Amino acid sequence: ETGAGQFNPNYFYSIVLLSDGENTEGMIFLNFGQLFPRIARNSGSVRVFPILFGVGNRSEMQSLGAMTGGRTFDGHKHALNVVFKKIRGYQ
Repeated sequence: ETGAGQFNPNYFYSIVLLSDGENTEGMIFLNFGQLFPRIARNSGSVRVFPILFGVGNRSEMQSLGAMTGGRTFDGHKHALNVVFKKIRGYQ
């Protein structure tokens, strides 16, 4: 067992991000990219799997998936149940 805020190395952690890919507030992607190595070093490996819906910045979402060891999926091309099965394949 681990305490609150600690990662268990026996588990796989991932974030499924449903997004139109457009950043309308908060941190810009470039700043997140600079901050991410420190976040990963302090918190373990957490893969991000963006699922796109819309016409926002696809390249940022693809970069986010690649940066974290995840992968980006297009919500227009694949049904959500198919995407979730593919994401489970990464674990």
